[in-house]
Amino acid sequence: AEARKKAETDSIAAAKKLEEERQAALKQAQEAEARKKAEADSIAAAKKLEEEHQASLKQAQEAEARKKAEADSIAAAKKLEEERQAALRQAQEAEARKKAEADSIAAAKKLEEERQAAIKQAQEAEVRKKAEADSIAAAKKLEEERQAALKQAQEAEARKKAEADSIAAAKKLEEERQAALKQAQEVEARKKAEADSIAAAKKLEEERQAALKQAQEAEARKKAEADSIAAAKKLEEERQATIKQAQEAEARKKAEADSIAAAKKAESDKIAAAKKLEEDKKAEEAKKKTDEITKKQEEIKRLIAVADQKFATKEYSESKKYYEAVLTKDPGNTYAKKRIEEIVKSYLRPSDVVTTPSPKTEVIPPKPKEQTAKDILTSIEKKQITFDKTVADKLGHMYPEGVSQDKYNQNDKNGILEASVTRRIVVINGVANVYIRSQSRSGIIYSKNGEVSTQQIWQTETQDPALKKHY
Repeated sequence: AEARKKAETDSIAAAKKLEEERQAALKQAQEAEARKKAEADSIAAAKKLEEEHQASLKQAQEAEARKKAEADSIAAAKKLEEERQAALRQAQEAEARKKAEADSIAAAKKLEEERQAAIKQAQEAEVRKKAEADSIAAAKKLEEERQAALKQAQEAEARKKAEADSIAAAKKLEEERQAALKQAQEVEARKKAEADSIAAAKKLEEERQAALKQAQEAEARKKAEADSIAAAKKLEEERQATIKQAQEAEARKKAEADSIAAAKKAESDKIAAAKKLEEDKKAEEAKKKTDEITKKQEEIKRLIAVADQKFATKEYSESKKYYEAVLTKDPGNTYAKKRIEEIVKSYLRPSDVVTTPSPKTEVIPPKPKEQTAKDILTSIEKKQITFDKTVADKLGHMYPEGVSQDKYNQNDKNGILEASVTRRIVVINGVANVYIRSQSRSGIIYSKNGEVSTQQIWQTETQDPALKKHY
């Protein structure tokens, strides 16, 4: 099995190498064909440039001929001008000689026309001269391009020759390889029968095909294994991520549970503290009440002791007053009542009995408590009073001009937070308006002067930059 595996590997490598050599040879042939085409295009371009050069050279020769003709024309014009000058002199001499005026004028006119024609020819010759200069420059440029194309053609020819040498060398190598293959085949033919050779070749081909198939299958398996490994790796990463998420969720759950437990404990502690506070308050009130009762009883005992002392010294009228004082503090005191009855019946004359009202404690009406700003605001919130101009003016004198703010919490009967409240008092020209923002678990509620309001009113009327802040 190991030998077959090695043979398969070698067979696959050999097949792969042959395929690479075939591809390389095919690529070289394609590149040679492309170079051959490029060279043919370069030669055609060089030939075209040569034709253009010849045409340009012909144009230059024609321009040179035109230039010579123009020089001759200029010389003729110059000669005509000299002749005109001579004729003019002759005309002047003829005038001197008193020739006929009409003949002299006619000759001068004719010479002038010839001069104008010569000048026109000279100008045309100048234009042609410029055109010829342009044509010569173009011809020179074409010559340079022809030289460049010729150089490219020569380089292409050199490349063509190098490629031909390369092709020849490749052909020679192929011929040598073919010769070596032929010799090997001849040796094989001599060793084995032709039938065996064909069968072996067929078998080898089958084995090559099988090896190629196995290689492909191995490659497919390798790819499948790689994909499987990648998928497994991805699944493992996802599993790890899921585990991590689960751990984080567990940690969050535990933290939440701890937080809830801590909150419950804090709430329980708070309730216990509030309960203890209430109990302490009740105990203090009970103690205060007990102290008051004890004090009252001690006072009654003191009054009875004084009354008994006065009774013992036969100061019955004074004794009666103290017993009556006992009744003002304890109207149901039977001992004091019996003593008074005894004193009235046995020891006082009717004229001595003066019905005097029992001493009463003077009830002084309490001075009305001055309402504070806090009292007024609390009454507004509890809707115990209606917010009107009087309340607005009163609060306007209690708070400064601008915006004042205070914050506080509202708790339920168990001391648990129900809402966080922000209260703003806006005073403008001595008139106040009360705004409240109450935030609870159910949402945010706004009010103005005890009535339901909106967030916009809160923002526009309490956050005006022109208002002075006092918080």
